[in-house]
Amino acid sequence: MHDALQNEPDALGPFRLVREAGRVVLGPGLSARRWIAIDDRVLSNHVVYALDGCRGRARVRRVMAAAEAVAEQSAAHMLPIQSVTVCPRRGVCVVTAYTGHNIGLCTVCELIAQRGAGLSVAELRRAVEHAGSALAALHQRGLVDGALCLSRLLVDRGGRIHTELCGLWAAVVGYSCNSETIRDDVRSLVRMTGEMIGRDDERVRAEFARWLADGLDPLGGYPSVAAALALLPSGHGAASEEPRIGVIRGLLDRLRGVVASR
Repeated sequence: MHDALQNEPDALGPFRLVREAGRVVLGPGLSARRWIAIDDRVLSNHVVYALDGCRGRARVRRVMAAAEAVAEQSAAHMLPIQSVTVCPRRGVCVVTAYTGHNIGLCTVCELIAQRGAGLSVAELRRAVEHAGSALAALHQRGLVDGALCLSRLLVDRGGRIHTELCGLWAAVVGYSCNSETIRDDVRSLVRMTGEMIGRDDERVRAEFARWLADGLDPLGGYPSVAAALALLPSGHGAASEEPRIGVIRGLLDRLRGVVASR
């Protein structure tokens, strides 16, 4: 057990804290310390997140309300929040399911570092579809994430990806869900895809080049997760011009809307 825990209780209600599992940044100004924990009542594994900076009644109430709102959202590839509580020593704590193995949690960043290479086309498609599924479910419920990054994509023992505390930061800071913030989330998804491609893997980078360029366009981008996934490279050669025309048409529609509103 780390020194940071020597003078702190080693349990949170029924959850016995086994070992610290690093820190995760959820967004600007909001991070959390993770602990792997065991519920001794049923001998199940969990992760306890102690959210930093949750001091003061107003702040605690705001973070609690945000965490409880996010906990109500349940979807495939969205790490489920199982409980939210306030600990006198640690502030607001969130308990989730455990997706790791006997060594600990594994993020996509750590997986790539361990392999020393990026993901293949098939693996990229799987990762994007899983992370995109969580984002799409969040958007359908009128929420956004606002700060998605690779260090928050957890990989479970079956190779499935779960987005860590999806939407919590945006809910805490009051980041609204609208067409532009949804596009920002989708750009984050596209940006992460580029980060998952190996530096020397020219074939995969060429396969995704157009999709990445269109998705990262600051004046365009994909209007939704569904639109991005529909154009995701299949691994069977370069994309045709027809899907690209659809992206351009969407940009023109947005520009017309801006002009009309003036």
